[in-house]
Amino acid sequence: MQMRRLFFFRALLLWPLLLWPLLLWPLLLWEPLQRRWVRGNLAIAAEVQWSSFSGHLRRSLSRQALEERWRDVV
Repeated sequence: MQMRRLFFFRALLLWPLLLWPLLLWPLLLWEPLQRRWVRGNLAIAAEVQWSSFSGHLRRSLSRQALEERWRDVV
């Protein structure tokens, strides 16, 4: 009984480790999606970096500006 309970709790803790590749393989294998995602994040990061350098952080970090930038990239 003790061994069965120990196995149950060990399985309960380990199942996410076994399932994460099943959830992530489309992102890893579908290259256009991955490329677009990376390009969008780099564009947003460049916008934030440029805006903090030039002193317009609040304008550039507004939700509307980031959404417009994301729409341009995608």
